[in-house]
Amino acid sequence: GLGGALGVCSGHGTCNASGGCVCHPAWGGSACSTCATGYHGGACTLPCANGLSINHLCTCLPGWAGANCTVPCPGGPSGPCSGHGTCRTGDGTCACDFGW
Repeated sequence: GLGGALGVCSGHGTCNASGGCVCHPAWGGSACSTCATGYHGGACTLPCANGLSINHLCTCLPGWAGANCTVPCPGGPSGPCSGHGTCRTGDGTCACDFGW
C-alpha cells in the first residue's frame, strides 16, 4: 500500500484490494497524508469550514476569515470589503484601500 516510511496509508487509512488507500474520516490524499476537505490541523481534527487545508493550515477562501474560516468578512464572499479593501484573515475586519 501507499504511505512509505510512515506505514500503510500513512497510518490514517487501510489498504484496499487494488493497493490503494481508503482514508479514515478527516484524512485524504492518495496516501492519506493530508487533511480531507473541511478539516485542518496536525491531526486533521479542526474544522475548516470555508477554506482549504494547505500543509495542515486552514487557508480561507475570499470573503472568509478566522482560524477555521467561519468569520464572514463585511460584504460577504461575493464582495468582501465592498471592493474597497482587503479582509484581514485573522479577525475578518477590513483594511480599507487608500481614500476609503
